[in-house]
Amino acid sequence: CDFSLCGDDDTWNVAKCPFTTFAGGSCGGFCFAGDNMVTLADGTPTKMKDLKIGDDVVVDEHGNYGKIYSFGHSLPDFKPEYTEIHSKASPSLILSDDHMVFVEKDGERAAVRADNIKMGDKLVSTSSDFVVSHTSKTKKHSGAYAPFTTDGTIVVNGVLSSCYVAMEKSDKLFGLISHQSVAHLFESPHRLYCQYLSDCTQETYNADGISDWVAIPHEYASWVMKESIWTQILVIAPAVILLSFFSLLEGMIGVVTVMPRMLFSVFSLLAF
Repeated sequence: CDFSLCGDDDTWNVAKCPFTTFAGGSCGGFCFAGDNMVTLADGTPTKMKDLKIGDDVVVDEHGNYGKIYSFGHSLPDFKPEYTEIHSKASPSLILSDDHMVFVEKDGERAAVRADNIKMGDKLVSTSSDFVVSHTSKTKKHSGAYAPFTTDGTIVVNGVLSSCYVAMEKSDKLFGLISHQSVAHLFESPHRLYCQYLSDCTQETYNADGISDWVAIPHEYASWVMKESIWTQILVIAPAVILLSFFSLLEGMIGVVTVMPRMLFSVFSLLAF
């Protein structure tokens, strides 16, 4: 990141101190600010910075919960430029430009990048009344965190949010597939490993606070998205086929794991 224009007293001033890489890209990372609030499965409100791998957190607007199996990004002392999404009826949400939240329109929902959110958008939330009044840029919030849950979603400050980022500003990859679906598919090997082979509590991170599980795939994806459309198709198509196998395996293991519990519940009901 290029801090050449930033003095000790003006790091809060986005206009005077542009928080960009030397190439002109955003230094915001892919994350949430540490003071955003998340709700644990037992109803306890908890700051994002205090979450840990293994925590069960609310992952949808209905109060269902899922487990945090990884942090794609965890950097406590980082103070990037964030997008702040405001609503008159709810606490604002602070996250990076490329992180996705869910927007509701005409009874349907879609995962949309934070920098594509506009005034009047209705975000899917626990209160059902998060209508965007405006968005702004801020450098007042510390920490960069991207908790990954088994569901691929997490409720942050009451807003249903994705655990992932969109690698480009379009709503869908190639105009066909949502970035949420693609990211969740690419995470399937990681989820399988952390759910069934290890608890991943000893996860390691590089110097930028990015999980070693995520760093290389993220660089790979960043490279691919800069290439021509034909190069993207030639590279992504085989990867999708391979990852579909992991996703199918994940689903099969899930069924095998849940089935005995369901049968036990049925037999228990019949017995009484």
